[in-house]
Amino acid sequence: MKRYPDMDNIEDFYPLSPLQEGMLFHTLYAPGTGIYVNHLSCALSGRLDVSAFERAWQRVVQQHAALRTFFIWKNVKSPVQAVRRCVELPFEQQDWRGLAAAEQEARFERFKQADRAGGFELSKPPLMRLALMQLGADNYQFVWSYHHLLLDGWSIPLIFKDLLICYRAFSKGQEAHLTSSRPFREYLMWLRQRDMSKAEAFWRQTLKGFNALTPLPLDRLGGELPEGAKTHDKQQLRLSAELSASLQLFARQHQLTLNTLLQAAWALLLSRYSGEEEVVYGAVVSGRPSELHGVETMVGAFINTLPMRVHVASDAPLLPWLKELQQQQLAMIEYEYSPLQQVQGWSDLPRGVPLFESGFAFENYPMDATANEGAVPPPSRQELKVSNMRTAQQANFPLNVLAMPGQRIGIHILHDCSRYEAATVERLLDNLGNILEGIVSRPVQRLSSISLLNQAQRRQTLTEWNQTLDASVARRCLHELFEEQARKRPEAVALVLEGERLSYGELNARANRLARYLRRRGVGAEVRVGILLERSLEMVIGILGVLKAGGAYVPLDPEYPAQRLSMMMEDAEVWLLLTQEKLKARVEASSAEMLCLDADWKQSAEESAENLEDGAEANNLAYIIFTSGSTGRPKGVLVAHSGLNNLAQTQIRAFDVRPESRVFQFASLSFDASVWEIVMTLATGATLYLGSKEHLFGQPLADLLRRHSITHITIPPSVLAALPSTELPALKTIVVAGEAC
Repeated sequence: MKRYPDMDNIEDFYPLSPLQEGMLFHTLYAPGTGIYVNHLSCALSGRLDVSAFERAWQRVVQQHAALRTFFIWKNVKSPVQAVRRCVELPFEQQDWRGLAAAEQEARFERFKQADRAGGFELSKPPLMRLALMQLGADNYQFVWSYHHLLLDGWSIPLIFKDLLICYRAFSKGQEAHLTSSRPFREYLMWLRQRDMSKAEAFWRQTLKGFNALTPLPLDRLGGELPEGAKTHDKQQLRLSAELSASLQLFARQHQLTLNTLLQAAWALLLSRYSGEEEVVYGAVVSGRPSELHGVETMVGAFINTLPMRVHVASDAPLLPWLKELQQQQLAMIEYEYSPLQQVQGWSDLPRGVPLFESGFAFENYPMDATANEGAVPPPSRQELKVSNMRTAQQANFPLNVLAMPGQRIGIHILHDCSRYEAATVERLLDNLGNILEGIVSRPVQRLSSISLLNQAQRRQTLTEWNQTLDASVARRCLHELFEEQARKRPEAVALVLEGERLSYGELNARANRLARYLRRRGVGAEVRVGILLERSLEMVIGILGVLKAGGAYVPLDPEYPAQRLSMMMEDAEVWLLLTQEKLKARVEASSAEMLCLDADWKQSAEESAENLEDGAEANNLAYIIFTSGSTGRPKGVLVAHSGLNNLAQTQIRAFDVRPESRVFQFASLSFDASVWEIVMTLATGATLYLGSKEHLFGQPLADLLRRHSITHITIPPSVLAALPSTELPALKTIVVAGEAC
C-alpha cells in the first residue's frame, strides 16, 4: 500500500475478518444511523479517583491493540485495519449533581442518543470514547462508546478486569501489572489457513432446498416514523427465578445447554407465527476456535452470525427434537468462521434475498461480577464499586434476541421501530416465556402441545372471549337445536337428494331409531364412531344418530386410499363404523365393529322414534376431523359440542340463513366446510340439498342451483371459475374457500 500519513505511529497492519468486512460495509452504507455503535453504561459508587480512572483506561488501551485500531478502505485493493502505537483517548466529564433524579435520567438518555448519532470516523482512531457524569457526592454514571468493529461482547469482561486491576493499583500510587494476552492478528492468521471448500460443502448441504426467507411474526412491513422518533428500541423480559432454575435443571437432566432451550423456544415461536414448519434465523456464535492457543484472552471482534435452519414438525417429540437442535449447533462450530456473505452465495436463495431477518445471541458472560474482580479482598464500602452494567447496541436485523443467563434469565429483543411496535415485541416476549414454561412442564410431549399462551390467557381466549351466545343456547348441543326445529316444523323439508327427500319430522324419527340402536351397541359420551358413507340421506342420518346417542362422529371419505382410512380410524380410536355394504372392503383390516346402514337397517327400524334423554353435554366431544396432511401426517382435531354450536350460530348470523333458505351441501364430509353446511342448515330449519358427484362441477352444478333455487353455497375458487355465466336469481350467498384464490 502507499505510505500512510503518520506511518511512524503505526504499529501493525492486517486484513479484516469476514465479520469486520460485513460491519464495515453496513456502516459505510448507512452513515448517521448509529449502526454498530455500542454503549456500555454502568453505575460507579464509592470514592472515585477520577485521575486514576482515566489513567487506568489509557493503560488498558495501550494493553490491547484492538482498542487502538482504525480502518483504511480508500485507495487500497482490499480494506485493512491498522493499529496506532499511541492514541489520545477522549474522556468527557459532566457535573449533574444539581439536577433532580428525573432530569438526570432524561439527560442521560438524550446524551446516549446524541452520542450514537455522532458515530465514529472509522479512519480516525480511537473508535471509542468515554463519558463520566457525576450524579452525587459518591455516585457516577459512566458510558463507554465504541464501534463493534473493534471487539465483541466476549471481550468486555477481559477489558473490565484489566481496568479494575489498573484503577486499584493507580489509586493507591502503585504500578499495575497485567498479564499479556495473545494478539488478535494471530486469529486472523489462523482464519486464513482454513479450508473453505469444506465449509462450502457443509453449508451447501445444510441449506439445500431452502429457498424462501422465513416471514417474521406480525411484521408491519415498514412505514414512515415521525420526525425525531426512535428508529430502534429494546423490550425486555426477566424470567422468574423459579422458571430460570427449572430451565437450568431441565438442561442438566437431559444433557442440553441453556442456549439450546432458548434457541428452541425462538424457533418454535417463529414457526407458530410464520406458519412454516422450517425456519431460519441468525445464530450468533463466539467464533473463538478452541484449537487456537490463548484465544480465550484475546480482545477483538470474533463473533459471527450464521444461519440456523430448524425443522419444527408439530408432531415431533420434544426431547429428541431438542437433542437434534443441539447436534446442529455442535456441527456448526467447526465452520463458524465461514463468512456470512459467502454462505449466502452457497444457498438456494435468489440473489439479494437475505438468509434471515432475525438474530439470536446467547450472552453467557457475567458483566457485573467480572467488573468487580481484580481485588483481593473484595472492594470495601469506600472503594469503587461497579454495578448495573448494561450494554446497548443497534444491529442491522429487524429483530435481535439477546438472552442472558443468571438467577433470573433475561431476554431482550432489539427491534426496528419502522417494522415493529413496542407492543408487538412485548407480546412476542410474553409468548416466548410461555413456550419456555411449556417446555419444562412436560419433557415427554409433542411440539404441538406447547402453547404460546399461559393458562389464564387460554381461558380468556377460549372461554371469556367466546361467550357470544345466549346462555340458554350456548349450553345446548346441535342435535337439540335440530330437535327443536323438528318439533316446530315437522313437515318442513330437511333433506333433498335428487328424487328423495325427508321432512324434519322424518329425519328426526330415523335418527332417533339409529341413536337408540347405537346406545344398545355401547355408544355413549366420548365414544368415537366412524362414518364411511357416500353422499346420501343416510350420511346425515348417521351424523345425527351418533350425536343423539352421545357419541362423536369421525368423517371418512370413501375416495381416500384404504391405508389412509385405516390410519385415521386407528388415530381417532374409532370403535364402531357406520358404512355401506359395498364399502366394507375398504376398511377390512380395521378392528372396529361395523354397521351397514343399507344392509342392516332392519336392526334399528324397530327402535322407538322418540327423542332420547341424557345424551351428550356441551363440553363432550362432537366430532374429530383430520387435516389434509399436505405438510405431513394428517392430524385429528377434536371439536366439542360447544364449539359446534358456536360455529352454527356464527355462520347463521354471518350468512343470514333462515328457515326458507336452501343450502347446497358441496364439501366432502372429511372437510370442515361440510360441518358448517350441515349444522347451520339443520339448526335453522332450512333445507339441505345433497348433490351427487355428477352435479358438483360446471354446467350440471349451475343447472342444479337454478332448478332448486339454491340460496347458499360454499365452493372452492376452481369450481366457481368453472361455473358458466348464467342467471341464478335465488343465489344470495357464495362462500369461496378451500383453495388459494
